Amino acid sequence: MKKIGLKHISYLTDDFGIWQHTKGPVIDRKHGYALDDSARALILAIKFSDYEKAMTYINFLNKAISSNVIVNFYDSKKRSLNKPWSEDALAEAYWALCIAVTESFYTVASEQIIQSMIQKIKDFKTTRGRAYAILGASQIDFELTNSLIESLAREYKKNKSDDWQWIEDSLTYANAIIPLSFLCASEALKKPILRLHGLEMLGFLNKESKHNGYPIAIGNKGWYKKAGNKAIFDQQPIDIAYQVMANIKAFELTANENYLNEAKTFFSWFWGNNIIGKSLINANSENCGDGLNSKRVDLNCGAESTICYLLAQEEIWPYLNF
Repeated sequence: MKKIGLKHISYLTDDFGIWQHTKGPVIDRKHGYALDDSARALILAIKFSDYEKAMTYINFLNKAISSNVIVNFYDSKKRSLNKPWSEDALAEAYWALCIAVTESFYTVASEQIIQSMIQKIKDFKTTRGRAYAILGASQIDFELTNSLIESLAREYKKNKSDDWQWIEDSLTYANAIIPLSFLCASEALKKPILRLHGLEMLGFLNKESKHNGYPIAIGNKGWYKKAGNKAIFDQQPIDIAYQVMANIKAFELTANENYLNEAKTFFSWFWGNNIIGKSLINANSENCGDGLNSKRVDLNCGAESTICYLLAQEEIWPYLNF
């Protein structure tokens, strides 16, 4: 296992933003650029202290958000596409900008963009939109953190049961971002009950994200509905990456080694400890495949997959013993 850097991310990034998709390792320009990719890329660039890239991504967020119309996608000619914006993407942008503020990176510009979106954030209704927003708000806005997490906590208490400790009636995509948001909110607000909720959901997710002894992501070909069958394929890197991050946060809050061991187990999924026994990481090209299907690794290497892998790598690397 080798620590990888930003070689592929540098290849995907131009002076406008970060290209969304590839065919194999080569940019597939017809898909253009996406708001959520530049948001996550901003977080990554700040973590790597690559402020030139970070400036590119923050300029993209400013263009996409600081207007009456939120732009989720731009085409290959850098023209905005008339598609509905998503709470997930806007919340990820908010998360990234809050990190920029806490790291004193273009603070005034970041705060101005935040102010242009804050009312929409307050009105969020989707589960993951609120969860992503909490990851940012827990760093700079405790009032908003409390409002968003209390609404999620009510939904969790209403929906959970002894055999289904989850906030929704199904496990779908980016699941671990939800318990991670509870853990971050508990740390910010000093509310132990939020930590309890977060650890309950994370424990349930860790248990359900295993198959024949291997770590898995819940498959996007059917997901996993309560009292239904669990989809095993296709598995996406974003799910595994967030599960690594949630378990690292749980370990840091509790000092319980079980969470660190879970984080290491899920991280090993990227390197071949998965149900087809194939690594998704190309250490030379410094990229990550887009997923696992029943027969092979998806050899496309879009922005989301490699960024999410690198975010997980940055969280877990200090705890790996070589």
